[in-house]
Amino acid sequence: MRELVTCICAVLLANPCFPTDCDDHSLKSLYESRQLFELREAVSNPGPPVFYQGVVACAFNQVPNCERNLKSVIESAPRSTEARQARTTLAGVYFRSGRYRECLAQSNAMLAVNPDDPVKESQPLVQALGKLPNQSVTRSEPSKVALHAWGEDLAIPLRVNGRNATYAFDTGSFAVFVSRSEAKRVGLRLYETDPRATVNGLSVTVALAKDFDIGGFHFKNVAFVVFPDDQEPFKDMPAGERGILGLPTLLAFSNFSWGRDQVFAFGQNLSANYGEPNIAFDEQAVLVRVKHQGTKLTFGLDTGGETTTLERPFAERFAGIVQKTGTKGQKTINEIGSRREIQSIVLPQLELQVGNFPAILRPAHILMNQPDNACHYGSLGMDLMKQSERTTIDFESMTLRMR
Repeated sequence: MRELVTCICAVLLANPCFPTDCDDHSLKSLYESRQLFELREAVSNPGPPVFYQGVVACAFNQVPNCERNLKSVIESAPRSTEARQARTTLAGVYFRSGRYRECLAQSNAMLAVNPDDPVKESQPLVQALGKLPNQSVTRSEPSKVALHAWGEDLAIPLRVNGRNATYAFDTGSFAVFVSRSEAKRVGLRLYETDPRATVNGLSVTVALAKDFDIGGFHFKNVAFVVFPDDQEPFKDMPAGERGILGLPTLLAFSNFSWGRDQVFAFGQNLSANYGEPNIAFDEQAVLVRVKHQGTKLTFGLDTGGETTTLERPFAERFAGIVQKTGTKGQKTINEIGSRREIQSIVLPQLELQVGNFPAILRPAHILMNQPDNACHYGSLGMDLMKQSERTTIDFESMTLRMR
Protein backbone atom coordinates (compact mmCIF):
# COMPACT_ATOMS: atom_id res chain seq x y z
CA MET A 1 0.00 0.00 0.00
CA ARG A 2 2.69 2.50 0.85
CA GLU A 3 6.44 3.01 1.18
CA LEU A 4 7.86 5.76 3.35
CA VAL A 5 4.46 7.42 3.57
CA THR A 6 5.67 9.79 6.24
CA CYS A 7 9.23 10.38 5.18
CA ILE A 8 8.07 13.96 4.83
CA CYS A 9 9.58 17.32 5.62
CA ALA A 10 12.91 15.57 5.46
CA VAL A 11 14.22 17.84 8.05
CA LEU A 12 11.00 19.35 9.37
CA LEU A 13 12.79 21.83 11.57
CA ALA A 14 15.56 22.51 9.07
CA ASN A 15 18.35 21.07 11.17
CA PRO A 16 21.40 21.23 8.91
CA CYS A 17 23.03 17.89 8.14
CA PHE A 18 26.57 18.44 6.98
CA PRO A 19 28.45 16.20 4.52
CA THR A 20 31.22 15.44 6.98
CA ASP A 21 33.47 12.42 6.75
CA CYS A 22 31.78 9.42 8.33
CA ASP A 23 35.19 8.15 9.41
CA ASP A 24 35.95 11.29 11.45
CA HIS A 25 35.08 10.46 15.05
CA SER A 26 35.50 13.91 16.56
CA LEU A 27 32.46 15.00 18.57
CA LYS A 28 31.68 17.76 16.08
CA SER A 29 31.86 15.43 13.11
CA LEU A 30 29.76 12.74 14.78
CA TYR A 31 27.12 15.33 15.62
CA GLU A 32 27.04 16.92 12.17
CA SER A 33 26.84 13.58 10.37
CA ARG A 34 24.12 12.38 12.77
CA GLN A 35 26.13 9.36 13.95
CA LEU A 36 24.26 9.36 17.24
CA PHE A 37 25.21 5.88 18.44
CA GLU A 38 28.88 6.70 17.94
CA LEU A 39 28.36 10.09 19.63
CA ARG A 40 26.83 8.34 22.64
CA GLU A 41 29.92 6.16 22.95
CA ALA A 42 32.21 9.19 22.57
CA VAL A 43 30.56 11.29 25.30
CA SER A 44 30.98 8.42 27.76
CA ASN A 45 34.61 9.54 28.02
CA PRO A 46 35.37 12.06 30.80
CA GLY A 47 34.62 15.74 30.33
CA PRO A 48 32.55 16.08 27.12
CA PRO A 49 31.00 19.53 26.49
CA VAL A 50 27.53 20.04 27.92
CA PHE A 51 26.12 20.58 24.43
CA TYR A 52 27.01 17.06 23.26
CA GLN A 53 25.82 15.55 26.54
CA GLY A 54 22.49 17.24 25.91
CA VAL A 55 22.26 16.05 22.31
CA VAL A 56 22.90 12.45 23.39
CA ALA A 57 20.33 12.69 26.20
CA CYS A 58 17.75 13.93 23.69
CA ALA A 59 18.60 11.21 21.18
CA PHE A 60 18.17 8.44 23.76
CA ASN A 61 14.96 9.82 25.30
CA GLN A 62 16.43 11.08 28.57
CA VAL A 63 14.30 14.18 28.36
CA PRO A 64 15.01 15.85 31.76
CA ASN A 65 18.78 15.67 31.17
CA CYS A 66 18.28 16.77 27.58
CA GLU A 67 16.35 19.89 28.59
CA ARG A 68 18.64 20.79 31.46
CA ASN A 69 21.85 20.58 29.43
CA LEU A 70 20.62 22.27 26.27
CA LYS A 71 18.81 25.07 28.10
CA SER A 72 22.08 25.81 29.91
CA VAL A 73 23.81 26.07 26.51
CA ILE A 74 21.16 28.54 25.33
CA GLU A 75 21.32 30.63 28.49
CA SER A 76 25.11 30.91 28.34
CA ALA A 77 25.20 32.27 24.76
CA PRO A 78 21.67 32.84 23.34
CA ARG A 79 22.80 34.02 19.89
CA SER A 80 25.52 31.44 19.31
CA THR A 81 25.53 28.66 16.71
CA GLU A 82 25.42 26.08 19.51
CA ALA A 83 22.35 27.81 20.98
CA ARG A 84 20.63 27.56 17.60
CA GLN A 85 21.52 23.87 17.36
CA ALA A 86 20.33 23.31 20.93
CA ARG A 87 16.99 24.97 20.12
CA THR A 88 16.61 22.79 17.04
CA THR A 89 17.19 19.64 19.07
CA LEU A 90 14.77 20.74 21.78
CA ALA A 91 12.17 21.59 19.14
CA GLY A 92 12.51 18.06 17.76
CA VAL A 93 11.99 16.57 21.23
CA TYR A 94 8.86 18.64 21.76
CA PHE A 95 7.53 17.98 18.27
CA ARG A 96 7.80 14.20 18.46
CA SER A 97 6.06 14.10 21.84
CA GLY A 98 3.13 16.30 20.82
CA ARG A 99 4.34 19.34 22.80
CA TYR A 100 3.78 21.62 19.85
CA ARG A 101 3.56 24.84 21.85
CA GLU A 102 7.05 24.34 23.27
CA CYS A 103 8.26 23.46 19.78
CA LEU A 104 6.80 26.71 18.44
CA ALA A 105 8.51 28.68 21.22
CA GLN A 106 11.90 27.31 20.16
CA SER A 107 11.16 27.98 16.50
CA ASN A 108 10.12 31.56 17.28
CA ALA A 109 13.30 32.09 19.27
CA MET A 110 15.43 30.98 16.32
CA LEU A 111 13.64 33.40 14.00
CA ALA A 112 14.02 36.21 16.53
CA VAL A 113 17.80 35.79 16.26
CA ASN A 114 17.76 35.32 12.47
CA PRO A 115 14.56 36.09 10.52
CA ASP A 116 15.98 34.14 7.57
CA ASP A 117 16.73 31.01 9.58
CA PRO A 118 15.81 27.91 7.49
CA VAL A 119 13.27 27.01 10.16
CA LYS A 120 10.93 29.56 8.58
CA GLU A 121 10.12 27.02 5.83
CA SER A 122 8.29 24.80 8.33
CA GLN A 123 6.97 27.67 10.45
CA PRO A 124 3.39 27.72 9.03
CA LEU A 125 2.85 24.08 10.02
CA VAL A 126 4.53 24.49 13.41
CA GLN A 127 2.43 27.62 14.06
CA ALA A 128 -0.77 25.76 13.19
CA LEU A 129 0.05 22.87 15.52
CA GLY A 130 1.34 25.27 18.17
CA LYS A 131 -2.14 26.75 18.53
CA LEU A 132 -3.40 23.44 19.86
CA PRO A 133 -3.22 22.38 23.52
CA ASN A 134 -0.62 19.78 24.36
CA GLN A 135 -1.56 16.12 24.25
CA SER A 136 -2.07 14.52 27.66
CA VAL A 137 -2.72 10.98 28.95
CA THR A 138 -5.41 10.72 31.62
CA ARG A 139 -5.42 6.91 31.91
CA SER A 140 -2.73 4.38 31.08
CA GLU A 141 -3.21 0.67 31.64
CA PRO A 142 -1.19 -2.18 30.09
CA SER A 143 -3.25 -3.25 27.11
CA LYS A 144 -3.62 -5.71 24.27
CA VAL A 145 -5.77 -5.28 21.16
CA ALA A 146 -6.26 -7.30 17.99
CA LEU A 147 -4.15 -6.48 14.95
CA HIS A 148 -5.94 -5.71 11.69
CA ALA A 149 -4.74 -5.65 8.10
CA TRP A 150 -4.40 -2.15 6.62
CA GLY A 151 -3.59 -2.80 3.00
CA GLU A 152 -0.15 -4.39 3.26
CA ASP A 153 0.45 -2.77 6.65
CA LEU A 154 -0.84 -3.45 10.15
CA ALA A 155 -3.42 -1.43 12.07
CA ILE A 156 -5.08 -1.34 15.48
CA PRO A 157 -8.59 -0.49 16.69
CA LEU A 158 -9.22 2.75 18.58
CA ARG A 159 -11.93 5.30 19.31
CA VAL A 160 -11.89 8.97 18.36
CA ASN A 161 -14.47 11.10 20.14
CA GLY A 162 -16.39 7.89 20.85
CA ARG A 163 -16.37 6.69 17.23
CA ASN A 164 -14.67 3.42 16.24
CA ALA A 165 -11.76 3.47 13.80
CA THR A 166 -8.82 1.29 12.72
CA TYR A 167 -5.56 3.12 11.96
CA ALA A 168 -2.08 2.01 10.96
CA PHE A 169 0.74 2.70 13.44
CA ASP A 170 3.74 4.53 12.06
CA THR A 171 6.95 5.62 13.79
CA GLY A 172 7.52 8.01 10.87
CA SER A 173 4.39 10.14 11.47
CA PHE A 174 4.68 13.26 13.61
CA ALA A 175 0.94 13.33 14.47
CA VAL A 176 -2.19 11.35 13.72
CA PHE A 177 -2.76 11.68 9.97
CA VAL A 178 -6.27 11.38 8.52
CA SER A 179 -8.20 12.23 5.37
CA ARG A 180 -10.70 15.08 5.41
CA SER A 181 -13.68 12.74 5.20
CA GLU A 182 -12.36 10.75 8.16
CA ALA A 183 -11.88 13.94 10.17
CA LYS A 184 -15.52 14.78 9.54
CA ARG A 185 -16.68 11.23 10.36
CA VAL A 186 -15.02 11.20 13.80
CA GLY A 187 -16.14 14.72 14.66
CA LEU A 188 -12.78 16.48 14.79
CA ARG A 189 -12.59 20.20 15.42
CA LEU A 190 -10.74 21.70 12.45
CA TYR A 191 -8.72 24.89 12.88
CA GLU A 192 -8.11 27.58 10.32
CA THR A 193 -4.67 26.85 8.90
CA ASP A 194 -2.29 28.91 6.80
CA PRO A 195 -2.36 27.47 3.24
CA ARG A 196 1.44 27.53 3.35
CA ALA A 197 1.30 24.74 5.95
CA THR A 198 2.28 21.80 3.80
CA VAL A 199 3.43 18.19 3.98
CA ASN A 200 5.04 16.70 0.87
CA GLY A 201 3.91 19.80 -0.99
CA LEU A 202 0.24 19.30 -0.02
CA SER A 203 -1.66 21.95 1.89
CA VAL A 204 -2.96 20.45 5.12
CA THR A 205 -5.28 21.42 7.93
CA VAL A 206 -4.81 20.72 11.62
CA ALA A 207 -7.51 19.37 13.91
CA LEU A 208 -7.99 18.27 17.50
CA ALA A 209 -9.63 15.24 19.11
CA LYS A 210 -10.82 15.93 22.63
CA ASP A 211 -11.08 12.21 23.45
CA PHE A 212 -8.91 9.45 22.03
CA ASP A 213 -8.96 5.87 23.35
CA ILE A 214 -6.77 2.86 22.58
CA GLY A 215 -7.21 -0.13 24.87
CA GLY A 216 -6.69 1.07 28.44
CA PHE A 217 -5.15 4.40 27.36
CA HIS A 218 -7.22 7.57 27.29
CA PHE A 219 -5.78 10.70 25.68
CA LYS A 220 -6.98 14.28 25.72
CA ASN A 221 -6.24 16.84 23.00
CA VAL A 222 -4.64 14.66 20.35
CA ALA A 223 -3.45 16.64 17.32
CA PHE A 224 -4.39 15.49 13.82
CA VAL A 225 -3.01 16.56 10.45
CA VAL A 226 -5.76 16.43 7.82
CA PHE A 227 -4.99 15.60 4.16
CA PRO A 228 -7.14 15.84 1.03
CA ASP A 229 -9.25 12.74 0.37
CA ASP A 230 -7.81 12.15 -3.09
CA GLN A 231 -4.27 11.45 -1.89
CA GLU A 232 -2.41 8.20 -1.26
CA PRO A 233 -2.74 6.16 0.83
CA PHE A 234 -6.18 7.30 2.01
CA LYS A 235 -8.08 7.46 -1.27
CA ASP A 236 -8.35 3.67 -1.59
CA MET A 237 -9.09 2.96 2.06
CA PRO A 238 -12.64 2.40 3.40
CA ALA A 239 -14.23 4.80 5.87
CA GLY A 240 -12.97 4.20 9.38
CA GLU A 241 -9.49 3.21 8.15
CA ARG A 242 -8.30 6.49 6.65
CA GLY A 243 -5.86 7.28 9.43
CA ILE A 244 -2.28 6.74 10.61
CA LEU A 245 -1.29 6.72 14.27
CA GLY A 246 1.83 8.82 14.82
CA LEU A 247 4.83 9.04 17.07
CA PRO A 248 3.41 11.26 19.87
CA THR A 249 0.84 8.58 20.67
CA LEU A 250 3.27 5.69 20.31
CA LEU A 251 5.77 7.44 22.60
CA ALA A 252 3.09 7.79 25.25
CA PHE A 253 2.78 3.98 25.34
CA SER A 254 6.45 3.73 26.46
CA ASN A 255 6.58 0.42 24.58
CA PHE A 256 4.58 -1.56 22.05
CA SER A 257 4.89 -4.89 20.29
CA TRP A 258 3.16 -7.01 17.70
CA GLY A 259 3.52 -10.58 16.50
CA ARG A 260 2.27 -13.60 14.64
CA ASP A 261 -0.43 -14.11 17.25
CA GLN A 262 -2.07 -10.99 15.74
CA VAL A 263 -1.91 -9.14 19.08
CA PHE A 264 -0.70 -5.57 19.54
CA ALA A 265 0.47 -5.08 23.14
CA PHE A 266 1.43 -1.71 24.62
CA GLY A 267 2.20 0.01 27.90
CA GLN A 268 3.51 -3.26 29.32
CA ASN A 269 5.75 -3.64 32.38
CA LEU A 270 8.97 -4.70 30.70
CA SER A 271 12.35 -5.53 32.13
CA ALA A 272 14.89 -2.77 31.49
CA ASN A 273 17.81 -5.20 31.24
CA TYR A 274 18.22 -5.37 27.48
CA GLY A 275 21.81 -4.24 27.05
CA GLU A 276 22.93 -1.29 24.97
CA PRO A 277 20.28 0.81 23.20
CA ASN A 278 19.92 0.11 19.50
CA ILE A 279 17.34 2.81 18.67
CA ALA A 280 17.72 6.58 18.88
CA PHE A 281 15.92 9.75 17.86
CA ASP A 282 17.32 12.09 15.24
CA GLU A 283 14.98 15.00 16.03
CA GLN A 284 11.59 13.43 15.12
CA ALA A 285 13.01 10.51 13.11
CA VAL A 286 13.63 7.10 14.70
CA LEU A 287 16.92 5.37 13.95
CA VAL A 288 17.99 1.77 14.56
CA ARG A 289 21.43 0.20 14.67
CA VAL A 290 21.74 -3.09 12.81
CA LYS A 291 24.66 -5.23 11.63
CA HIS A 292 25.70 -6.61 8.28
CA GLN A 293 28.68 -8.96 8.17
CA GLY A 294 29.59 -7.79 11.68
CA THR A 295 29.61 -4.09 10.68
CA LYS A 296 27.35 -1.76 12.67
CA LEU A 297 25.06 0.34 10.45
CA THR A 298 22.47 3.01 11.20
CA PHE A 299 19.07 2.69 9.48
CA GLY A 300 15.84 4.60 9.78
CA LEU A 301 13.12 2.69 11.65
CA ASP A 302 9.82 2.96 9.81
CA THR A 303 6.84 0.85 10.89
CA GLY A 304 4.89 2.66 8.14
CA GLY A 305 7.20 1.40 5.41
CA GLU A 306 6.15 -1.83 3.75
CA THR A 307 9.64 -2.78 2.62
CA THR A 308 13.21 -2.30 3.78
CA THR A 309 15.39 -0.24 1.46
CA LEU A 310 19.10 0.56 1.32
CA GLU A 311 20.75 3.85 0.40
CA ARG A 312 23.82 4.93 -1.53
CA PRO A 313 26.22 4.81 1.48
CA PHE A 314 25.53 1.05 1.67
CA ALA A 315 26.61 0.62 -1.95
CA GLU A 316 29.78 2.57 -1.23
CA ARG A 317 30.56 0.69 2.01
CA PHE A 318 29.98 -2.75 0.50
CA ALA A 319 31.10 -2.10 -3.06
CA GLY A 320 32.41 -5.66 -3.46
CA ILE A 321 28.99 -7.21 -2.82
CA VAL A 322 27.29 -4.72 -5.13
CA GLN A 323 29.75 -5.35 -7.98
CA LYS A 324 29.50 -9.11 -7.60
CA THR A 325 25.73 -9.65 -7.29
CA GLY A 326 24.00 -6.30 -8.02
CA THR A 327 21.83 -5.66 -11.06
CA LYS A 328 20.03 -2.54 -12.26
CA GLY A 329 16.40 -2.15 -11.25
CA GLN A 330 13.65 0.18 -10.11
CA LYS A 331 11.71 0.60 -6.89
CA THR A 332 8.27 2.18 -6.59
CA ILE A 333 8.04 4.61 -3.69
CA ASN A 334 4.54 5.63 -2.59
CA GLU A 335 4.33 8.75 -0.44
CA ILE A 336 1.47 10.96 0.58
CA GLY A 337 0.81 12.96 -2.56
CA SER A 338 3.08 11.09 -4.94
CA ARG A 339 4.20 7.82 -6.47
CA ARG A 340 7.76 7.69 -7.79
CA GLU A 341 9.97 5.22 -9.62
CA ILE A 342 13.48 5.26 -8.15
CA GLN A 343 16.51 3.79 -9.89
CA SER A 344 18.02 1.04 -7.77
CA ILE A 345 20.66 -1.63 -7.60
CA VAL A 346 19.05 -4.97 -6.75
CA LEU A 347 20.83 -7.57 -4.62
CA PRO A 348 19.19 -11.02 -4.67
CA GLN A 349 19.55 -11.47 -0.90
CA LEU A 350 20.95 -9.66 2.12
CA GLU A 351 21.10 -10.56 5.82
CA LEU A 352 20.72 -7.84 8.44
CA GLN A 353 21.10 -8.66 12.12
CA VAL A 354 18.70 -6.79 14.41
CA GLY A 355 19.87 -7.44 17.96
CA ASN A 356 20.31 -11.22 17.96
CA PHE A 357 17.79 -11.80 15.19
CA PRO A 358 19.01 -12.60 11.64
CA ALA A 359 16.56 -11.06 9.16
CA ILE A 360 16.73 -11.87 5.45
CA LEU A 361 15.91 -9.30 2.78
CA ARG A 362 14.91 -10.82 -0.59
CA PRO A 363 15.52 -8.92 -2.81
CA ALA A 364 17.36 -5.88 -1.47
CA HIS A 365 16.95 -2.56 -3.30
CA ILE A 366 19.65 0.12 -2.99
CA LEU A 367 18.04 3.47 -3.93
CA MET A 368 20.62 5.32 -5.98
CA ASN A 369 19.11 8.72 -6.82
CA GLN A 370 17.82 9.64 -3.39
CA PRO A 371 19.35 12.63 -1.54
CA ASP A 372 22.35 11.62 0.56
CA ASN A 373 21.27 10.99 4.15
CA ALA A 374 24.49 11.63 6.05
CA CYS A 375 25.87 8.29 7.26
CA HIS A 376 22.61 6.35 7.28
CA TYR A 377 22.50 3.16 5.27
CA GLY A 378 18.81 2.47 4.72
CA SER A 379 15.33 2.24 6.17
CA LEU A 380 14.13 -0.79 8.14
CA GLY A 381 10.55 -1.59 7.13
CA MET A 382 7.77 -3.94 8.10
CA ASP A 383 8.85 -6.75 5.78
CA LEU A 384 11.82 -7.51 8.05
CA MET A 385 10.06 -6.75 11.32
CA LYS A 386 7.28 -9.20 10.43
CA GLN A 387 9.82 -12.04 10.16
CA SER A 388 10.05 -12.43 13.93
CA GLU A 389 7.55 -14.11 16.21
CA ARG A 390 7.26 -10.83 18.14
CA THR A 391 8.78 -7.41 17.56
CA THR A 392 9.04 -4.94 20.45
CA ILE A 393 9.89 -1.24 20.37
CA ASP A 394 10.71 0.05 23.85
CA PHE A 395 11.24 3.80 24.24
CA GLU A 396 12.40 3.42 27.85
CA SER A 397 15.33 1.09 27.18
CA MET A 398 15.56 2.50 23.60
CA THR A 399 15.66 -0.95 22.06
CA LEU A 400 14.15 -2.77 19.12
CA ARG A 401 13.90 -6.50 19.87
CA MET A 402 12.95 -9.27 17.50
CA ARG A 403 12.58 -12.90 18.54
